[in-house]
Amino acid sequence: MESRLEVISRDGRKRRVVYHADKRFETPNWLREGRFLLSRSGGEIYTLPVEGGEERGLTEAAGLDDGLKYSSNGQCIYFNSERTGWMQIWRMWPDGTPREQVTHDDYPNWFAHPSPDGKWLVSISFGKHVKGQPPNQNVLLRLMPV
Repeated sequence: MESRLEVISRDGRKRRVVYHADKRFETPNWLREGRFLLSRSGGEIYTLPVEGGEERGLTEAAGLDDGLKYSSNGQCIYFNSERTGWMQIWRMWPDGTPREQVTHDDYPNWFAHPSPDGKWLVSISFGKHVKGQPPNQNVLLRLMPV
């Protein structure tokens, strides 16, 4: 499947292809300075230079890595991962190292969003021991200190 990411001006008149390849990229996320995009392909996380060039893989674990989000200062990347067998929140530096697990509980934790001041994370959690992202489920909205 082909993937094509474009940058489009606010007025919609100018378009520039950032990335074009056979690999399917999903859920792009901007770095604050606008130099790189984060994206996901095949359950792994990649960084893509906005000015063009090769993608660089940041993760290579068995299972799904998803929910990628740069911190507001661009110094770390939050993501959720099944790398320990259970979906939890993780973080890493923009170069992909080190990978540190942030949540450690019986809830499947997804989609961390750091606060603008970098002190808090908000995420959602499904009920204990729920696998995947099943539809029509109650979720917990969780706020935790970084």
